[in-house]
Amino acid sequence: MDQAHARVVAVLSTFVSRLNAEGALGAALRRRGLTPAEMRFEHVPQILPDLQRAVTLFGSVNASRLRDELLSLGREPVPEKPAVRRIDIRSEDDVVVARQQTRELCEALGAGSFATQRVATVVAELARNIVAYTPGGTLELESKPKDRRVVCIRARDRGRGIPNLDEIMSGRYRSATGLGLGLLGTKRLAESFSIKTGPTGTQVDVQVRT
Repeated sequence: MDQAHARVVAVLSTFVSRLNAEGALGAALRRRGLTPAEMRFEHVPQILPDLQRAVTLFGSVNASRLRDELLSLGREPVPEKPAVRRIDIRSEDDVVVARQQTRELCEALGAGSFATQRVATVVAELARNIVAYTPGGTLELESKPKDRRVVCIRARDRGRGIPNLDEIMSGRYRSATGLGLGLLGTKRLAESFSIKTGPTGTQVDVQVRT
C-alpha cells in the first residue's frame, strides 16, 4: 500500500473506525479514477471534500481539524538548523566560559552528569591548548543535525602549527605542560577525532556522544 494512502487512512481513523476510514477513502479515490496504489499526497486536496462529507456522516466531526490534518500530510518539516555556539578563546577566563556553554548545551540535550563532564573535559583540554600555545582562536559547539545526542566541537587556533604531531599522537611525546596528554586524552574521550595543522594554525574536530 502506498505511503500516502496509509497515512490518510491513519488520520481518518482518529475520527471514525478504520473500516469506515478505508471505505470513505476508497470511495473518494474511485470518484477520481484512482487506485490506492496510485494515490499521492498531491491528490489529498482533490479528494478532501469527498472525505469530509463521508466522515461527517458517522457523527460529529471537527471539520476544520480534519482538513488541517489531511492537508499537512506530505509536507516535509523544515529541518531545524542547530545553533552554533562560538566562543573566542584568548585567556583562562574564556576556558571557563567555554565549559559553561558546554554544560548548557548538554543539559539542553538531556545529557546525564557523567556525559556532560566528558564533553566539558574535551572542551577544556582543547581550549587550554589554544591559550597555552597560540595567540588565540575559537571554539564552536553544536549538536549533530541527525543525532542531537552528539556534540560536535571544532577548535581552531592562529598558532604556527604542531611540527611533531605524529610523535604526540603516537604517545611517545611527553610535555611538562601536558600538550601531548591533552590531545591524546581528547581523542580517547571522543567518538570521532581529526586534526589538521600547518604554519597558519591548527584545527581539531571532535564528536562526543552524550
